[in-house]
Amino acid sequence: RRSEGRSGSGGAGQRVDAMETKRSATTPRPRRAAARKGGAGWWGAIFLAGSCGSLLGGVEGAWSNASYSVMTGRDSYFAPASSSSNIQLPDTLRTRYKQPEALHPNLRFWFTPDSFEEASTVDGASVASWRNVANICYGDHTSAECTTAQKDASDPMAVERLVQSTTGNQPIFRRNIVNGRGVVRFTRGDTAGTSGQFLQMETTAASGTAGFSTNPFSSNDNKFTVFLVARVRQATTDSGLHGILDLASGTATDASLRLYKDSVTCLTGQGLSGLGCSGTACTACTVEKYTSFSTLNVGFGNPLVTDDNSCAADCAAGCDLRAPPTACLAAWGPAGTQNLQDAESFHVIALNADDVTLNGYIDGYHASGTPPLSV
Repeated sequence: RRSEGRSGSGGAGQRVDAMETKRSATTPRPRRAAARKGGAGWWGAIFLAGSCGSLLGGVEGAWSNASYSVMTGRDSYFAPASSSSNIQLPDTLRTRYKQPEALHPNLRFWFTPDSFEEASTVDGASVASWRNVANICYGDHTSAECTTAQKDASDPMAVERLVQSTTGNQPIFRRNIVNGRGVVRFTRGDTAGTSGQFLQMETTAASGTAGFSTNPFSSNDNKFTVFLVARVRQATTDSGLHGILDLASGTATDASLRLYKDSVTCLTGQGLSGLGCSGTACTACTVEKYTSFSTLNVGFGNPLVTDDNSCAADCAAGCDLRAPPTACLAAWGPAGTQNLQDAESFHVIALNADDVTLNGYIDGYHASGTPPLSV
């Protein structure tokens, strides 16, 4: 089925639904950003930010910029459209106290389906580009990165663009999927996920070159935080890994970052009846016959090190979803809160990275010293 969300590729049925993604200045290095073929799809909104890491980790910390809150407030300013452009922050994000601060100096990228709603995009329309609504340049924007041309065009401060020029690889926009909001949906081209729909970051709107123009986070020791809302829906014959986010290394020393879902697999012939399962591939198994669970997983580093929560290593003989092995429970959380966080449901996922470690939190969950996703 499909994946809905930001970017990614789907499987012959598998989808990824992405609601929102943001990225802020706790800093990534310059590298290629692309959806990995083999995943289902992506998120609805993305946010890349620069200094939210200490807060995410559950440690008392200070704001990255003393003059700004991460959330809008009484003094928040919503940049107007320029005289030559009607592009501005979508109306649904111009509500004080309820939305992230779109002009926060450490907010680099924000991809939200609300921008398609604002443009009256029809349900099912192909997505060739996803507009960044973080730090839209306007006449009085204080950043030196906002040139006169960017201010006149109401372009974002970041020159990179999230795009897909190949028609067959473009995801689609779907309306009213979660809480009345839309998503960007990515679908696989085959059951193994070797082809499918994806968006990739390119250095400029016209470059055709994957990656970032410069490292926007070098002044922050290559620390960055990515927030995204996504789900991955596996079809009964899908296999392999379902990619959600893939930041490939740009140099021999930079760390790669990968977020993905494992396929559910069963002991041969133990898929639930009526699902059309073949072999070991299935979306659900006879309760004690799982050989891998549907979980969110990450990879990070150079070479890539993974934190895989599917329990495949412990369930070769079949596991009971009602009573998973101790090793599985330990990977899912501390005693009393050891929950399977099924990737087939929408989750808010936060990934906080630096040059050494990656910590990931699902729906704000960080009740233990080790987060649910950790490398």
